[in-house]
Amino acid sequence: RNYAVNCEKLGDLALTEGLLEQAEEYYRESLQLYEKNAGEYQSESAYACLVTALAKMGDVHRAGGEFRSAKTYYERSLELCLRHVPSDSIEGRGKRSVSFRLLGLACLKLGEYEEARTYMEQAWELGRQLVEETHAPELLQDYSNSCSQLGDICMAEGKTEEAGQLYEQDLQLSRELADRLPGMTSLRNLAISCGRMGSFYMRQRNGEEAWKWFHESASLYEGMTEKMDIPDLWDALACEYFNIGLVSSGEEREAWGMKAYGIYKKLLRTDPDNDAWLARRDRVLEALL
Repeated sequence: RNYAVNCEKLGDLALTEGLLEQAEEYYRESLQLYEKNAGEYQSESAYACLVTALAKMGDVHRAGGEFRSAKTYYERSLELCLRHVPSDSIEGRGKRSVSFRLLGLACLKLGEYEEARTYMEQAWELGRQLVEETHAPELLQDYSNSCSQLGDICMAEGKTEEAGQLYEQDLQLSRELADRLPGMTSLRNLAISCGRMGSFYMRQRNGEEAWKWFHESASLYEGMTEKMDIPDLWDALACEYFNIGLVSSGEEREAWGMKAYGIYKKLLRTDPDNDAWLARRDRVLEALL
C-alpha cells in the first residue's frame, strides 16, 4: 500500500507538469496495487483507495482529451464507491460527491448534457450539505468545482441566468478557500474562477466586467509564475493576456497580444513541436497582432 501511495503521488506530480504518459504509467501501477489490496483485504479503506485510483486514471485520460475512456474509469469508480464506501460518514459522502462530479464532468465533455446534469446535481447537493455541516477546506474545494461545472452545464443548455448564479457561488467559495489556505492549489482555483467570470461576461458582451475579471485572473497567475516556473502556469497566463486583449482595443489590444505571444515564444523554445502551444500562438497572431 505504501508503494501504491508513492506511485500515486508521483503520478500527481507528473500530471501537474503535463507529463501525461508518465502520469498514466504511475497511476496504472498504483491502480494495480490497489486492486490487489482490495481483492485481498476487502476492507472499506482498501476500496476507498481503489475508488480514488480509478478516478485518477480517469483524470489523466480526461487531461489528454480522451473523454470516453475517462468516463469508463469514472463509472467504475462511482460503482465501487456506491457499493463499498459507507454513506453515513463525512468522508464517505465526500467521496460520493467527487465520484458523481467527475462522471458528470466526463459526460459534459462528451456533450451528454442530460446525463451530466443528473450526476452533477447529485454532487452539488452532497457538496452543499457537507460544507454546511463541516466547512472543511477539502470539501469547499469539491463544492466549488461542482458549482462551476454545473454552471457549465447550464451554459451548454442555454440557461444563462442560472449559470451566472452558480459561477458567482463558485467564486465566493474559491475566495474563501484562498483566504483560508493561501497555497498554489487554492490560488490557481481562484484564478480559474476569475477567468471563468471573465468569459461569462464576455459572452454577455459586457467588456468592462470581462476585462476586470480577466485582469484579476492574470494577476494571480503572474504571482504564481514568479514562484514556480511551470509551463502549464505560463500557458494559463498567456491565455488570460489573450482574453484581456480580446476585450481591449487599439494599442492596448496589441500590447496584451504581444505579452501573450512572448510567453508562447518562450515556451516553444523548450518544446517547439507542442501542437497546443503552436495553435494558441497562431490564434494570438491572427486575432490581436
